[in-house]
Amino acid sequence: GYVAGVGSSEFAPDTGITRAEFSAILVRMTGLMDDAAAAARFSDVPAGSWYQGTVGAATTAGLVYGTSENSFMPGEPVTREQMAAMIVRFMSKNSADMTVGDTGAAELLAGFSDSADISPWACSPVALAVREGLMAGRESGMFVPLGSATRAEATVVLYRVMRAETIE
Repeated sequence: GYVAGVGSSEFAPDTGITRAEFSAILVRMTGLMDDAAAAARFSDVPAGSWYQGTVGAATTAGLVYGTSENSFMPGEPVTREQMAAMIVRFMSKNSADMTVGDTGAAELLAGFSDSADISPWACSPVALAVREGLMAGRESGMFVPLGSATRAEATVVLYRVMRAETIE
């Protein structure tokens, strides 16, 4: 029940997943209660939207950040590096050891030909997601950090997170 389809009979695995959708899944996984009031600081999260409460809950819990102080960009696709950061924060909240030094992160990312394209703030989360086996590269030895995550990718990553959480 964490991930739903886009209609009554369609999952749309190759469609991108939005920041609002991914936030909603994380909130469901953690069992957090919706917090519509907390989303009020984001000018692009309309009152009464289906995601207002989950955006508020996810940001209050520190699982997801806005793209700026007053913007969340709920309809924008989640990038692969954003997804890595969100799942690492989720696992950290659940007591997993989600730390890596700069040298360790560089070593973990060295195998990706596009590692220089990973945003500085995302290097550690991406390295941790790779180290924990939660995320892998895409084609041709590339991580594609700024590429949009698909619904299928997000579901697989979240399944791996759930498995890792139950193993520990």
